[in-house]
Amino acid sequence: MTLVRENLNEAKLNLPQEYIDKVRKEAGEKGWLGGPRRADFQQMNNLLSQIFPAQRDHEEELTELGKRVIQKFYGPVINGVELDIKIVQPDDEEKLEMTQKMFQKEDKEDQKDQEEQKETEEKSPEVELELKGIDKDIDKRKLINNVMQGEAQNVHSMMYDVKDEVTEITGNSRLLDLYMQFLELNKKFDWDESINLEQMMKQAPEMANAMETEWEEGSEEEGGDKPKIKARVLDLPMLIHETVKGIYELIAAGAIDPDPVRAQKILDATDTLADEQEDIRFGPFIAKDIRDYVNKVAEEISGTNNIPNLREFVFGKMIKMPANSFVDLITDILMKKDRAKSTIINFIKEIQTEFDEYNQAQIQHKFDTSNEDNYEDDEDEDVMSTKNVEFVDDIEEKPVQQPIKKPNYKNMGQAELEFQLNKAIDSEDWELAKEIQQYIKEPGK
Repeated sequence: MTLVRENLNEAKLNLPQEYIDKVRKEAGEKGWLGGPRRADFQQMNNLLSQIFPAQRDHEEELTELGKRVIQKFYGPVINGVELDIKIVQPDDEEKLEMTQKMFQKEDKEDQKDQEEQKETEEKSPEVELELKGIDKDIDKRKLINNVMQGEAQNVHSMMYDVKDEVTEITGNSRLLDLYMQFLELNKKFDWDESINLEQMMKQAPEMANAMETEWEEGSEEEGGDKPKIKARVLDLPMLIHETVKGIYELIAAGAIDPDPVRAQKILDATDTLADEQEDIRFGPFIAKDIRDYVNKVAEEISGTNNIPNLREFVFGKMIKMPANSFVDLITDILMKKDRAKSTIINFIKEIQTEFDEYNQAQIQHKFDTSNEDNYEDDEDEDVMSTKNVEFVDDIEEKPVQQPIKKPNYKNMGQAELEFQLNKAIDSEDWELAKEIQQYIKEPGK
């Protein structure tokens, strides 16, 4: 098995060449390789000229809609997380400040890399000892970043869950489709290796989207430090994108090396804008393949459909693994090796136990609270008192429930079909998944 290995300052994906080739082949079949053509630039400008006017003056409403979508699909994961996320204008001061901070961080890291490179070239024993075994830690962080970027891109289609609301808010029935066309076209720019992301952002900082995670200090009574996701973005897809990236960044915080010096070296080697360009390309494929593998294993375990966000909780278990074990597990998953199955099964069973214990604790708490309330009431009034009983002369008729209209999958685009397919798989509705699958085109056809 041939591995892609680069020096630590480059931090390339250390995965089987067979997998790298497979991803490139799929990207080629989707028409992403080769970079954008002149017509693509024209089309992108045309889409932007329609998108920005359509959402203008509706940024606050679309922001609230985006928050609802995030809450619906990630509610249990973001319990206790503050979402300071907004759709803003390109010249928004906060967004520009966040972008500038990102550039300053890049410049500092570049300077530090140059200084550390000199130290490494001198081969001093202290530096060699400090770097011992760090290559696997870097591989782990690189894979984590790919999953973060991939999940953020793969969930753009969640917007279809609020398709009618987008139309109602903006009065534009085509806006969601315009969003998706722009995102698909942008893939060509993502795969253009001649484009320098940092240079592009510095030339047009107003077109950049910004996100950062932070921990606000809190007392023990308040539950300790509170995580926060702050994002300032230009549209609804990026609101979802950057927030999901922030969610995974918070999950991955548990993988940061406790040694601050070592941790900084790992981040310097993996968390740059240059790294992000590569993560954006391969991340969606990596995240999808991990998702499919975990879903397939979960199919064989009873009760998994009762656990919301199972994949996120499984990922939370993964990132706690030692670097060697983590890299081996992800590699086995991507190469569809059966030996990864037992580890995923163990993680899922651990999560099921934790959920059962949590639910039992919640039930016991409600029971205890209910008993306390009853005892307090008994002291003040007779058990048979009708003081709090409401009498109703007429029984209120329940509204007749309207039959649920079945979606017309035949008229859906490929992105919306994939969203509906993933929803069916997550809910373990295999008959529906099979029905939707027949409308999805294979790559290259």
